[in-house]
Amino acid sequence: MCAWLDAYDTSIEKEVTITVQGKGSFVAKSGEPLLNSLERYGLSTENACRSGECSLCRVKLISGEVFNPHESKLRKSDRKFSWIHSCVAFPTSDIEISI
Repeated sequence: MCAWLDAYDTSIEKEVTITVQGKGSFVAKSGEPLLNSLERYGLSTENACRSGECSLCRVKLISGEVFNPHESKLRKSDRKFSWIHSCVAFPTSDIEISI
């Protein structure tokens, strides 16, 4: 089992509201990656690895909280300026993002 799964209880799935600036809002599950939720809603970002390595799926977190596993390889500058990798970001509250 991945070490980060111990830190985030994926068995407790709650619904969160995802607001995408200029695109609307939708309800998603907190236990799935943001990228999956965006695709289900009909939105997408460029992506390749789906493991947090390539940074192509970065989105700007405007408000709210997400869980990012340690393995997600976020750069220090990404953290400083609130960029998240949507493929490995798990919303833990209602969030607002910019694509």
